[in-house]
Amino acid sequence: MIEKRNKEIKLRLTPDEYERLLQRKTTPHLAQWIRETCLADRSPPIKPPPKADPDLLIELARLTGSVNQLHIKLNSSPTSSPFKSKKEHQALLASIEHSLQELCTHLIHQPTKKRQTSC
Repeated sequence: MIEKRNKEIKLRLTPDEYERLLQRKTTPHLAQWIRETCLADRSPPIKPPPKADPDLLIELARLTGSVNQLHIKLNSSPTSSPFKSKKEHQALLASIEHSLQELCTHLIHQPTKKRQTSC
C-alpha cells in the first residue's frame, strides 16, 4: 500500500531559480525529482585524513614532550633559570611552539615518504 502524501512545503523561488531547477531535473515532474534528490539515503563523501609517517609522528611527540618539560622546569624554578626574565623564556617557548606548528603544517601538506630520524 502506498502511503498518501498529505504534507505540503511551500517554497518561494525567483524565476531564475525555478528555471535552473527545471533544467536540472531528471524526472518528468519537478516534485518527484526534488523528493528523490533531497531524500536520497546518500551521505556526503568523507575525505580521509592525510597519511603521516609514523616515525615522524613519534619524533614530533618526543619534541613536544621535551618542550613541555622545558616549560615546566622554567616555570617551577625562576631563580635557577638561565634567562634574565620570564618574558625572555616565554619568548623562546613561543618561538619553539611556532616552529613546531610550522613543521606540522608543512608535514601535513607533504606526500608521505620514508624519512630518517636523527634522535
